[in-house]
Amino acid sequence: MNMKMSCFASRVFKSTSCFFRNTWRATSSSRIGNGLDDACFQGTIQTCCRTSKWEHALNVLADMRHLEVEPDAVCLNTVIDSMLDAEFAGALALYRAQMDGSNVGVATSRKDGMDLHGLTGELARLAVRVKLLDIAIALTSTSTEIWRHPEEHGLQADGSLQLIVGLGQHSRTGESILGPSLLQMLEQELGLRAHFHPQSESVLQIPKHELLQLINFPEGFSNY
Repeated sequence: MNMKMSCFASRVFKSTSCFFRNTWRATSSSRIGNGLDDACFQGTIQTCCRTSKWEHALNVLADMRHLEVEPDAVCLNTVIDSMLDAEFAGALALYRAQMDGSNVGVATSRKDGMDLHGLTGELARLAVRVKLLDIAIALTSTSTEIWRHPEEHGLQADGSLQLIVGLGQHSRTGESILGPSLLQMLEQELGLRAHFHPQSESVLQIPKHELLQLINFPEGFSNY
C-alpha cells in the first residue's frame, strides 16, 4: 500500500503548470543569491491554496526540494489541508510520504500519546484515521504482537491510544475545538467510543477494547 501511495505522490509531484513554474522560478532565481526565506515559500503556497490551486502548491514544494530547502510544517499543512476535499488520495500520499521521510508537518509520537498540536482540524482527523488504519493492519497481521509491545505501535502499556489534543488555549474562543471534533469523528463516523483522560482534559483516550474493533475495518476507512 505504501508503494502505491509513493507512486501516486511521485505522479502528483510531476504534474506541472508551465506558466506558474516559469513565473515562480523567475522570482526565486532572482532571490536565490540573497537566500530565499521561508516567508517567500509560505506566501506563495498560501496564495495557491487560497485560490484552490493546490497543483501549483505541489510544484512549489517540488521546487523547494530542488533548491535543497526542506518544507516546514506550515507549508506542508497548508498544502495537505487544501487537498483533502478535492484530491484526498494525493493528500494522504503526501502525508504518508512525510511520515516516512522528515516527519515534518505530521502528528508526532510521544510516550504519553500521539501529539496533534499544530495541526489543523482536518489534518488532525486525517492523522488519527491513518494511525487507526495502521493499528488495524497490525491487528490483522500480528494480532498478538501488537499487545506484547504496544509502545512500538504508539500505544500505552494498557493497549489504549492517547491523542494529545490540548486545552484550546490558542483557539479564538479559548476552548478546546480539536478534542470534541475528534470525539465526534470517532464515535459517529468510525463507531469507536473514546473519552477524555480522567487526569487531563487535554488527552483523548481510545481504550484497547475499542481498538480491537478495528480488525473489522470500519466503513470509515474505505477511502484509505
